[in-house]
Amino acid sequence: MTATALKLERFDPAPHTGERNDNNESVLMQRARAEAYAEGYAAGQAAASGRAEEHNHLAAALARAIEREVVMAPARAMEEAGGAVKMLLQTIFPTLSEKGFAAEAASAFARAARGSGRGVIEIAVSKQHAAAVEKLFAALAPGEAFEIRVDPALAGSSARATWSGGGVEFDMDAAVAACLDAFEKAIHSLASEKSI
Repeated sequence: MTATALKLERFDPAPHTGERNDNNESVLMQRARAEAYAEGYAAGQAAASGRAEEHNHLAAALARAIEREVVMAPARAMEEAGGAVKMLLQTIFPTLSEKGFAAEAASAFARAARGSGRGVIEIAVSKQHAAAVEKLFAALAPGEAFEIRVDPALAGSSARATWSGGGVEFDMDAAVAACLDAFEKAIHSLASEKSI
């Protein structure tokens, strides 16, 4: 039998013949690594610092924009709500004034004529409201002498009462327009106060 020679590879450090040279290389490599690490770390810090500053500027701008929006929100909400209510009123008021015109006109004329002894009161009104105004005025001013006259020049929600020495104009459309105008001014005024 032949003996097989086994050669085992060794992984322990080889004997150093030039130990000083290896140490010098090792120290130089460590120093180079340390310097490269320090340079990389400094570059990373500078880049991170620059990004952080950009983010801080962006966050500050965003905070200012949000603050402006928060301050302006009540005024804007008030103005938008006022605009919506005004649109609703512009839709509803004409119908309401059409329905309530005869009663309001008769009431205004009765108040103006009450106990004045002015003689016959002549009430001019559009054809569509003549019968209702006549009936309501008679009920509101039972002792007054009056006469209803259809005036084709009067349309919509307007009427007039005349008597010797005076008269009263009643224009519900103008009153509604004045109310809407006053409402709009009030909303703008409130919105201006909220934005200050």
